[in-house]
Amino acid sequence: MGTKALDVLLLVLLGALLISVGYALGRSHSPGGTALFWVGQALLLLPVAWRVLESSTETTERLVLLAGGAAAQALVVFCYSPDRFRFPDELQHVRTAEDILQTGHLFTPNSYLAVSPGFPGLEEVATAVSQLTGLSLFHAGVLTVSLAHTILPVAVYLLLWELSKDERLAAVGAVIYTTCPHNGFFNTLFIYAALALPFLVLTLRGVVRALHGARLALLVPPFLAVLITHHLTALAALGLWGAFLAAALIARVDRRLILRLFIALLGACAAAALWTWWYAPTTFGYLGGPFASLVGTEQATTAVGRTPVVATAPTWETGITLGAAALTGSLVALGFAVLWRSRAPRLLVASAALGLAYPLVLVIRVLAPGGAEIATRGLTYVELVAALPAAIGLVKLYDVAPRLPARLLPFLAVTVLVAGSVTAGLPPSWERLPGTFHVAAFESGLDESVAALGPWAQQTLSPNQGVACDFSSCSMLGAYGRAELSTSASGVYYAANAAEADSLMERLGLSYLVVDRRLTSQTPMTGTYFLRDVQEGQHLTPLAAALLDKFDADPLLDRIYDNGNIQIYATSRTWGG
Repeated sequence: MGTKALDVLLLVLLGALLISVGYALGRSHSPGGTALFWVGQALLLLPVAWRVLESSTETTERLVLLAGGAAAQALVVFCYSPDRFRFPDELQHVRTAEDILQTGHLFTPNSYLAVSPGFPGLEEVATAVSQLTGLSLFHAGVLTVSLAHTILPVAVYLLLWELSKDERLAAVGAVIYTTCPHNGFFNTLFIYAALALPFLVLTLRGVVRALHGARLALLVPPFLAVLITHHLTALAALGLWGAFLAAALIARVDRRLILRLFIALLGACAAAALWTWWYAPTTFGYLGGPFASLVGTEQATTAVGRTPVVATAPTWETGITLGAAALTGSLVALGFAVLWRSRAPRLLVASAALGLAYPLVLVIRVLAPGGAEIATRGLTYVELVAALPAAIGLVKLYDVAPRLPARLLPFLAVTVLVAGSVTAGLPPSWERLPGTFHVAAFESGLDESVAALGPWAQQTLSPNQGVACDFSSCSMLGAYGRAELSTSASGVYYAANAAEADSLMERLGLSYLVVDRRLTSQTPMTGTYFLRDVQEGQHLTPLAAALLDKFDADPLLDRIYDNGNIQIYATSRTWGG
């Protein structure tokens, strides 16, 4: 590895440093944080992409740069929240991991995320690291997902090399994959997809190798790892496995190889069905909701006839997001056209055709209820087949412009892809820098007042107690208090008087009521204060203070906790009181 690679890695580390400084400025409410964030993002990926694009770069250097850039991304995610897990999805898995540590057993029911115990791969690794090293669960979890994220682009490189036998195309495709909307942040959190994704890619690599005559046994370990780690990634593995078989049929690969892979696919489907049916039967209903929304058989969760009142991204960010999506689709089309006109192997051409599914995901984003979230998550999987034709298109742009000034077009293309990966992913623009509290939000909704609920609940609450709470408070109580979080309790807060609220609490069998007084000073950035808020999207003003004051005047409620911003009431006396 030469000095150029070291120079690029230094630029990447400088980018990570600038982003972390931007985060610090955000926490101190000082100016300049956003500018440093964007400069840092540019340094994080653009030098890697440009060096990987050069035809003279050696294979070892490309792999080091791919891994180094991914490791820097993971470092940036850690710098966003260096003291605790904050994202609600992470806290759902904290609950399962804490259960493993306390009981020494798997599959303890988790009312916060019922499917989580049935797919304990992430929690098993994190808890094992914690027990072997003495690290806290937080640091063990960060280490686990950071290593998985670092490995991911290398695994993508290996998959694309098996298809193309071209080291440069494989590396450029891996860079393009890193611009998936969820890759830079969400898929680096303590969530089960973060650990499952590298094994998904290795499974697909095994499929491609088997189409070239390699042993099927190479497929088994990575697929089993996916199967026990994440339901949706396992489903994607089966779907992409089948897609590659269809491509092999079109490419007229040896039918004996296709037949044995098809039989193996049937076995993998049976294994997935048996595992899910035995260990995580709630998965079928859990995944059924988004599917029903996708095909239009289920109404969106927002109020009929109303558009959710949520924070929107600046117009220029929306433009970049749309531009990046259009550019990726154009590169895929260009790359496929280049392959179609060449004498490339038929399996490569047929596999590249799978990438033409990319525009279909964008259609889902526009037309389906809840399409934005479904499409963004779907791109994590679809871009595995879109990355290669997109890489061919980008390399074509680069190579037809041999002089540096003429290479402005491919450089701008990479810049748009990198910027689009930020604007289309998480965190949203209103909490891209930490430090500003937003009530009932994601990471920004978990300040010190909300975080203090965790240790209190862990020491005080008995498991499976019914609790009414706002979105942020529920994250802590569900993770550390093992509470049964009510998704029907928003009416308690909107009740006109204490008697009406008491009646609803009795019907719901609630044991505790959580009140964050800041609900009366802020509207929710997400459009909702509560889990399944009956007034979702209607919050033009904060809650009226009287709606929360009624709980202090209620003689059937006992205040048992107060940290200044948040109060918790015991509600058992409303049961027949």
